[in-house]
Amino acid sequence: MRGGWYQKESLPTGVSGGKYVKGGGALVNPIVNDTWVLCALRGNKSKEFYKYTPNIGNWTALCTLSFGTKPPPDTLKINKKAVDKGGSLCWTPTYVYATKGAGTKEFWRYDISTNGWSQRAFVPVPKGLKNGTSMCYCNMLNRIYLLAGSQKKDDPTNFYYFDVNADTSGGTPWHALTKAPLTPNTKVWKDGSCLAFAYGNYVYALKGGDKNNFFWQYEIHSDTINGTPWIEMETIPLIHPQLGLKKKNKVSDGGAMAVDGYTNNIYAIKGNGKQDFWKYDPNTNIWTPKDTIPRLHKKSVPKTGAGLAYNLANMRIYLLKGNNTPEFWEYIEPAYTKEQIAKRNLTEQSFILTNKTYPLMLYQNSPNPFNSQTAIRYTLPANSKVSLSIYDVSGKLVKTLVDEFKDSGVYSAIWSGFDDNNRKVGQGVYFYALKTDGEKMQKKMLMLR
Repeated sequence: MRGGWYQKESLPTGVSGGKYVKGGGALVNPIVNDTWVLCALRGNKSKEFYKYTPNIGNWTALCTLSFGTKPPPDTLKINKKAVDKGGSLCWTPTYVYATKGAGTKEFWRYDISTNGWSQRAFVPVPKGLKNGTSMCYCNMLNRIYLLAGSQKKDDPTNFYYFDVNADTSGGTPWHALTKAPLTPNTKVWKDGSCLAFAYGNYVYALKGGDKNNFFWQYEIHSDTINGTPWIEMETIPLIHPQLGLKKKNKVSDGGAMAVDGYTNNIYAIKGNGKQDFWKYDPNTNIWTPKDTIPRLHKKSVPKTGAGLAYNLANMRIYLLKGNNTPEFWEYIEPAYTKEQIAKRNLTEQSFILTNKTYPLMLYQNSPNPFNSQTAIRYTLPANSKVSLSIYDVSGKLVKTLVDEFKDSGVYSAIWSGFDDNNRKVGQGVYFYALKTDGEKMQKKMLMLR
């Protein structure tokens, strides 16, 4: 099959009258019974939840979401609200988690093994969850990160994490984090705002409802090391070359992202009734336009309730269009031929994703070039003594970032442009080297002042 977009089986609906996917529609790609599938909320003030199996090509209805209880002090009262704007999904190796949106603070867990939902601790937001709410999962820390859309400007934060381990052990699961920036226009995060987790230590956030397509990187350890956790990255271009130079499209209702779990590239749609489709490479901090999303008729465009997910088993991207349509699409990268897919070791990919084993890898620092600080990510296949150091072009040691024994896993180190004597170094080319037992890897980076 050639690369590009292909229409797949439409998402079912449990009611008559033309009610399809709309506000609160969401898409996620968990493993169910050792098989990669897609799970979807239909939204549109329904409680419907479905599973799609790519190798069979069909949708199956799963257990619907129940009505929840109201937050304190009214926990004995039933909140008769179904999924609407602010509905979102993410998954862990055992569960799928959901927010209902609709102005509620409800948070739910779907047990894959029992096909049942249970209500968890309320999201500690001042204002109920609405447009722009999104979640992503960090397997290394077993945390779910949540961006609370449409919160007020003066609220202390709009960004939280849910500790899965604490939830299962009876601890305090929700924790507030540094606020997702409102700069430069002091606009709140609204329609189309979304999260994606990539590169082991980073959460990426695409802002909807602002004057530009602002894109931010959050370093998950920086809140605990007195760093600056949010770094502004390259914005998604306003103009897609296939849509004409006069069409400046902004991220809004229906914006969504998905991560290629093998390469860590991020795919994004702008929603807003637009056909834009883009790919972001964290190594280069560059957005690349991809084939635009096909349009079958006037409403056949990504908008309210749109969702995006990446299926690691067949390396394909799936799109739920929303906008009160049932449309479901599949995208294949042109470079992914059947022969290339056959040569991929899918077992190894699954192990990497579920945090069981890792290759020895030193990644390109991000951002690069940089002027204030940059992050260097690396992975270790086994427990070993590790050193990560910065050198100038003459080979002189500038800074030792890591020099200790570490377990196998995914790691990241921050360099803020200071040497071992805490002196700021000048701009120019630097090298960083990773050394483990009998192995050495090196890459180049550029500092600008």
